[in-house]
Amino acid sequence: MDIRVFDNHDELSRNAAIFIAEHMNQNPGGLTCFAAGNTPLRTFQELIKLQSQGKVDLSSSYYVSLDEWWGIGYETKGSCVQVMTDTFYKPAGIPSDRIKVFNGLADSIEEEKERIASYIRAHGGIDLLLLGVGMNGHIGFIEPNQFKPGACVDVPLSDVTKQVSVKYFGKQLNLQTGITIGYDTIKAAKKILVLISGEEKAEIAKKTLIDAPCEEIPSSMLQKHENAVFFLDCKAARLLGNIVNKNC
Repeated sequence: MDIRVFDNHDELSRNAAIFIAEHMNQNPGGLTCFAAGNTPLRTFQELIKLQSQGKVDLSSSYYVSLDEWWGIGYETKGSCVQVMTDTFYKPAGIPSDRIKVFNGLADSIEEEKERIASYIRAHGGIDLLLLGVGMNGHIGFIEPNQFKPGACVDVPLSDVTKQVSVKYFGKQLNLQTGITIGYDTIKAAKKILVLISGEEKAEIAKKTLIDAPCEEIPSSMLQKHENAVFFLDCKAARLLGNIVNKNC
């Protein structure tokens, strides 16, 4: 596994942005998929800074959303589409015809899954996938022991994810389901960059990178991907022992 540890979250984010920019420069026109959690926000800022310096053209890529809370849309602050639009798509100047997102307010969840799956197929799969790791190891909305077959899937939200959602919305919303690209799509991605940051993620980082892969810890299944790269800060890496070289 390719595991890289950085002093702090800022250094992790700066290096993640450089990694992404270099990949985009080498693979223009590829389909990119970014997670919309808190961990990547600084990376987005660093990417936009690199673009302002002429080091990457973020509009050279196409974009598809990773997931969405079913039942809400852009008007709900904290929704995936709101976060991605306001922190990345708009400030980066990405043309709307290069973006395809899940509509959490669509009439049919089955049709919505197929709409996004068709877009991914049309682009030959995801070229670059940026993931965070949830407190219970979920990736996208693939929850523990919820590995449904399919390019895009709907998943009942775990109690842990519902509780953590308060940090995005500022209050508890009645959300029961997530819509997400499926593990079949994730494992077919050509390159995956996984960001794990913060003291609170140390235990799940250990389960992700040291323990045997299992569906109970979805992020641990990424050990099997030959082109997955893991970026951690020192706080998240504190339980990894000697599997990485770090000066923390």
